[in-house]
Amino acid sequence: MLADKIRYHREALHLSQTALAEWMGVPYQSVVLWEGNQSKPTNEQIETLAKLFGVSKEYLLAENVPVAEIAPATVVT
Repeated sequence: MLADKIRYHREALHLSQTALAEWMGVPYQSVVLWEGNQSKPTNEQIETLAKLFGVSKEYLLAENVPVAEIAPATVVT
């Protein structure tokens, strides 16, 4: 599920929800809603998340693919 993948990869990068929101240029509440599966990021935001997390947008959107336990490629500050 997209919400689980966002949370997993955010935590793997040691980013708080606030830090991710600031980096993405969205309100903190957006990240809370994404991770709570109450809202979905836009296509542009999904592309940005994929780049940040070092994964494909197809992986993020795939419902039948579990959260991959892969090492993040980068830490963004």
